[in-house]
Amino acid sequence: DEMQTLIIKRDILEQNIELLRDQQLPEVVVQYAEMETIKILKNDALARVERRKARLEKLKNLHSLAGKHGHVHVDLLYLLMEMQFRRLHEVAEFIADARHYIITEYKLSSARCEVMQQEQDEYAALVTQFPETNNAFNQIFMSMMLGDDISKSSFSTALKRYDDLIADNAKKKKLILETYLNNKIDKLQKLENEINKDYVAETQNGPTISFSSTSYEISSKCEEMSTIVQQVQGNITKIRNQFKERMRMDANLEREKDILWQRFLVEPDTLRLKYEEAKQKANEFHFRDTIESKLN
Repeated sequence: DEMQTLIIKRDILEQNIELLRDQQLPEVVVQYAEMETIKILKNDALARVERRKARLEKLKNLHSLAGKHGHVHVDLLYLLMEMQFRRLHEVAEFIADARHYIITEYKLSSARCEVMQQEQDEYAALVTQFPETNNAFNQIFMSMMLGDDISKSSFSTALKRYDDLIADNAKKKKLILETYLNNKIDKLQKLENEINKDYVAETQNGPTISFSSTSYEISSKCEEMSTIVQQVQGNITKIRNQFKERMRMDANLEREKDILWQRFLVEPDTLRLKYEEAKQKANEFHFRDTIESKLN
């Protein structure tokens, strides 16, 4: 907010300085005074025209009364002089009002010039002063680095502390990137060597010597087939249980029993052998996936 206020004041002062340099402000004041004076004169002239029309009407009435009733010329001269006196009094009032208005405008213009000069002086003082003590960003920086302990040499002290922090961060970064990561890499390297050693021993001398590594697609297909076989086994078990329950509830279902046995239990030995083979393959693939994940 302080920076925004200073920027706004600076822009206003620059505009005012340009106006003062080009000598446009006196011309604007003169033009404004002339426009207001013309406006006042115009309004006064219109008012005088209206008053003259009213007086002319009164004079016409007076003339008719004087002609009809035979008033003397002295009365008419008195009336004319009274009217002239009133006109002169109105002119004097108008001149006094115009003079008061012009004086007021001049005073306001002088006050504006003084305020502009003060703002210009403040801006010049801000420009000539050192930014270390007046710049808002530098003040925030010093408060972050030093807290409340701020003096004339605080900016240089804050810069020194900032440089110390950068150097300390560089050392910590070097420690993290070199020592810590190197230790992690060494541990991972040892673990990799142990895993490779176990893998070689398992593939050359272990019980899985006849196994060979398979691709990810084959492993996925094997897992999918194993899942399907398990689902089929579950469905068969569910249907068997339903059939047993139905046979228990109704002993007269010999025909349905024969149909179900013919449909699901044809060659039960062959079905059992296929299930055992599928189960063995699923176990083999599962073991192979475990080894590959451990190696990766």
